[in-house]
Formats: sequence, structure tokens, C-alpha cells
Amino acid sequence: FCITEAHAFKPEIQIPYAFKRVYNIDVEIYCVKSISSWYWWAQNIKNYGWIKINFLKSFRIWFINIYTILFLIKNSKRIDILYMMHLKPSTIYWILYKFLNPKWKLYISTDFDSKVNEKRYIKPTTIFKAIIYKVLVSLIKKCDCISTETRIWKEKLENYIKEFKNKLVYMPSWFNDEYLFREFPSIKSYKEKENIMITVWRIGTYQKNNEMLLKSLEWIDFKDRKVYIIWPIEKKFENKIKWFFNKRPDLTNKVIFTWSIYNKDELFDYYNRAKIFCLTSRWEWFPITYGEAVYFWNYLLLSDISWAEDMIDSWKNGEIIKNDDYLWFRECFQRLIDNEEKLKNKSEEIHRFAVENMPWSKLIKK
Repeated sequence: FCITEAHAFKPEIQIPYAFKRVYNIDVEIYCVKSISSWYWWAQNIKNYGWIKINFLKSFRIWFINIYTILFLIKNSKRIDILYMMHLKPSTIYWILYKFLNPKWKLYISTDFDSKVNEKRYIKPTTIFKAIIYKVLVSLIKKCDCISTETRIWKEKLENYIKEFKNKLVYMPSWFNDEYLFREFPSIKSYKEKENIMITVWRIGTYQKNNEMLLKSLEWIDFKDRKVYIIWPIEKKFENKIKWFFNKRPDLTNKVIFTWSIYNKDELFDYYNRAKIFCLTSRWEWFPITYGEAVYFWNYLLLSDISWAEDMIDSWKNGEIIKNDDYLWFRECFQRLIDNEEKLKNKSEEIHRFAVENMPWSKLIKK
């Protein structure tokens, strides 16, 4: 991958960092050389000085980067543990690693959404996909450890693909406790928080389904509440924003688009101010925004995707909304506006669970 600000708090960076913190092992990260990678590293070297980053050139034949192949041939013997993201044909490099270095360990983080990847691994939609993933699954026996982000997907893989049975571990994408404890040692109490709800990241893409959010907000009695829709916003979504405010000009001070926020601490400040976090996605892998929201005591309104079922059913720290059901979302949000006690009673419980169970450093030990 090309390392950017978006990767800084994702598993690609955080899992190696947690291994280094907990077990004090040498960690190196290899990624494709790009202008964005160089820029991010130059801007953040002080914060991530522990990382030894090596930039590989890129020359691809289909989905295979030749320079990655050459790197593994030259360096596989000095790699004790190889960690890779995603279980798919483009990460076939680990097969070469295990062939060259069969005694050392291979760990793959799948980053799956059960409703999307079920079509790939359990119910392939084409003969070609069925053949590709049948071969891929047959090679799973070479992996030493595979983590999945939801219990639902873990159970499905164990039930349908026997090769996964003794290799799978449950590893959701949580948060860097060291960073958050240092930068936000004092989180706002419920009384200190503002009456706002936030939604974050890639606003206006088809996946995020923000049009459902806007349609729901047309009919909300906001009282003293506000909604912040936070960065970045797709160009094509701007017409829908104009349409929304043309229809409800009285909500210009209630529904607020922040446009560009490039500083992570500034984004965290919105979490710290908010009481509710919502996500209306049609599908989703395990978003890091979930762990961040819970750390900052946010109650959750989430669309019906696999990890939402997993988390909310277990911890009762939010509500699940039917996909594309704007009336249901409106009802849930209005109920929370009208019932302040429900939010107040849940906020401390949510944060306590987050601190005790969700830091990367604690997950690695499990």
C-alpha cells in the first residue's frame, strides 16, 4: 500500500506498533513508493520515529509487484514474522515467503465484511472467482495465524472452510491507547459534552450512504441539537447538499459540513465534543472510527452491517438501523433527542469498556 495519513491509525501501522510496544521486537514496514508516502513520512517522522519504513518501487504484471517479489527473495531469511493485510490474490506474496522460509511465522489480517466477502469465499458469484478463491483457500494451511474483525465472520469461516478452523483469531480494529492517553488524558464528561451528533469520513460516496442521513434529517425536531458531517466530501455530493438546504434553509445552523480537516487531533476534538456517532454505510469493513467514537463516550447509531451486529448486540452501546431505512433512522435519532437519560446512563459504561478491552496493546496479548 501507499502509506498516508489515512493509514496512521489503521491495522497496517497499529498492529506492528503494538508488537513493538508489547514485545520490544524490531519492526520494519514496506510499502509502495509514492509522492503521498514520502509526504506523509516527512510530516510525521517525529510522531512515528520508531517505524523503519522502506519504500519499494512499483512495476506490476497484473496484480503482482515485481519489486516485492525481488525483495522477498533477497530478505525472507531475516524476517521472523511476516504480517500482511487482506486475504486476496494481490497478497499472494506470502506464498513465496513461506516457500522460502517455511519455519518462520505468517500472520494475515483479513479486514473482512461478512456480507461482502461471503460472495467471494462462501458463495462465489462466477466460476472464475470460485476457482481463484478455491486455490487461495487451499493455500491457507501455510498461514500460521489469521485474524478477522468480527465474530460473525469468524464463525462463518470456521463453519464453511475447515482450513480456517485452528488458525482464526478475533482481532477488531480498535485504537492506539498510548496516543489517545497522551494527547487526550482528560476526556469530556457527559455534562461537558455538547448536544451534537457526528459522522466521519468519505462523505458522499455510494458506500457511506449519506443521502439517507440527509433525508432523515429533513424531518428531525432538533431542539438544541446539531449534526456535524465531517471531511472529506465528494465533489458529486455537493449538489445533494445544496438540494437539502434549499429544502430546509432553517437547518443551516443545525446541519454543519466541516469540509476539510487534515489534523487528526482536530478530528478527535469533534469526537470529544459529541454525544452520538452515526454511520449509515451500505457495507463496511471494520472502521477505525468505531473504536475512536467509543473511546470518546459516543453513543452509536449504526447501519445493519456485520460488525455493528457483533458489537452492539454484545455491548448494548448503541442501536442498529436498517439499511436505507431513513424513517427508522429518524425515529432512533429523535428518540435519543427526546430521551436524554438514555444517553447519559450509557456514556460512562461505553468508555469504561473501551479502555478495558479495546486498546491495540491489549488485543495483541490475547
